[in-house]
Amino acid sequence: MEITEEQKARLDRCISQHGLRKPVFGRIIDNLCDLVEKYGENILGVVLGGDLTVEELMKILLKPKEEE
Repeated sequence: MEITEEQKARLDRCISQHGLRKPVFGRIIDNLCDLVEKYGENILGVVLGGDLTVEELMKILLKPKEEE
């Protein structure tokens, strides 16, 4: 998997603890593959189009129960 130098530098700043990248990206890759297997390759358009981001998912997951 290729990333730009800018992405690598940013990643180095954000995930600096040794050994965390593999489990983090392993989980992301597994989740993405699960979505593609469940919903088809159209999910890639949703992800690439910015309609589905980790931030949006976290907002939903972290929403207090009284707001639901």
